[in-house]
Amino acid sequence: MWKDRQALQCLISVLLAFLTSASLSPGQPKYMVLVPSQLYTETPEKICFNLHDLNETVTVRASLQSSWGTRSLSNEFVVDKDKFHCDSFTLPRVSASDEKVSLSVHIKGPTHEFNKKSTVLVQNKESVVFVQTDKPVYKPGQSGTKVHHGLWSEEAIMNMAQRRPGSLDLTRKFSLSLFLQSSFGLSLWIKTYAPSMSW
Repeated sequence: MWKDRQALQCLISVLLAFLTSASLSPGQPKYMVLVPSQLYTETPEKICFNLHDLNETVTVRASLQSSWGTRSLSNEFVVDKDKFHCDSFTLPRVSASDEKVSLSVHIKGPTHEFNKKSTVLVQNKESVVFVQTDKPVYKPGQSGTKVHHGLWSEEAIMNMAQRRPGSLDLTRKFSLSLFLQSSFGLSLWIKTYAPSMSW
């Protein structure tokens, strides 16, 4: 599930091109940093650096500054030739549901120093459960069938209660059960509410 989210984040990733006006000339150093525009806490994230046309040894550092302090996203590393380098990092849970933070990149060499800041959004990871059933919509009283995925066996049973006459409650209650293969001996019951639908 999180791999799919990360693939999607690549499509909406922010591309931070750290080019000074002098670096637009051929042969001048070029710096590029790639990081998702939206980062999730308690989930592995990745930051990548592409350093090209270097004419001196440089030290590269990246960090996030926020209300909870400064956090390094990458181990400081030294580069003396063209390099593409990625580092993984995991952010701790934040007190707010989401927070805008400042991403700072610092590249320094003997004759050249470059600093760039940009804003990214940090959100707490949400727990989500996906259940595949044999059809997308169930009418009241219908039940689902098992869908097998390797070691996992999912069984969805939906019992929809009819809306009480005269009630202003526009939701229909249903319960959904998810079973793991019997060798694991585990089961998980999820109770939730669905919006009212016309049948």
